[in-house]
Amino acid sequence: MQCVTCGEPAFRGYICERCRSRPAFGLFAIALALGLVAVLVAIASARPPEKPVPVDQWSQDAAHVLARALVAEADYTNFPEEHAAIAWVLADRWRQRREREPAVTFDQVVVRYTSLWKRPHTPRKLEIRALPWGPSDAPHGRARWEALRAWLTDWAAGNVAHPCPRARHWGGRRVDSFPDDAVFVDCGRTRNRFYVVAETDVRKAAKR
Repeated sequence: MQCVTCGEPAFRGYICERCRSRPAFGLFAIALALGLVAVLVAIASARPPEKPVPVDQWSQDAAHVLARALVAEADYTNFPEEHAAIAWVLADRWRQRREREPAVTFDQVVVRYTSLWKRPHTPRKLEIRALPWGPSDAPHGRARWEALRAWLTDWAAGNVAHPCPRARHWGGRRVDSFPDDAVFVDCGRTRNRFYVVAETDVRKAAKR
């Protein structure tokens, strides 16, 4: 192997003994190390992003179910911060549920956990359920619905960070009750409160 600085034989490593003894070698070694770090960072950043749900769980039907659930749970008040928190919590809950029910799909978990498909069937819920996947002229606003649909494409591709990885549940600040052992998690600007149930969720995590 040849020395990378002078071309002479280097029997150990990339630098020959003569170049190692030079005062300038220390600066060169630092520059070389920084260069290697930059290369490693570039390689890491080039990796594909982590997707919240795998490709086989993401379809137009799944996106449609999730989009309507997000409107029901958060409307558009704090878009997209709150929508990211809810979508990620649902993805986490699907992975957790699949350990006990391997055949369960992501959209099934969304339907089970969100309020849109539960009683009472209010006029607002019926209106949201009727939203088509395509453009809509519903009273809630076509532009906001289109923005949500486009944002979901980015979310599914892994381009939206999880704002609060510890959260496993959420509830309305004024309409829902919370467990006594709930530990609230900051998910940014939200109208719902996000939390983890200390004993229950820690025990479930330990089983994984």
